[in-house]
Amino acid sequence: MGQPRYCFYEIVRVQEGSARIAAHWGLEGAILGMAEADETWGYAVHLYATGFCYDIAEVELEPTGRMDRRETFYSGESIRVRVDPVTGAGTIVEE
Repeated sequence: MGQPRYCFYEIVRVQEGSARIAAHWGLEGAILGMAEADETWGYAVHLYATGFCYDIAEVELEPTGRMDRRETFYSGESIRVRVDPVTGAGTIVEE
């Protein structure tokens, strides 16, 4: 297994070339997730211009040399969920 080229919250730019993501060429985003399959890394990239995450291959990205912060994407808030062991249904627990 090879090492990923990018790390969490690194700001990247979508490279021109792949028709699959042509609508996003040149846009910048931050890495929010990563996974490896068949020795190829793929990333969940939050594109700032759209506000959505996209699955983009490592070869379709280029570095910007900049980083964002976790706090930009996650507030730190959480909820508690109680799961019924019989049905598997979850219910939000009020505090």
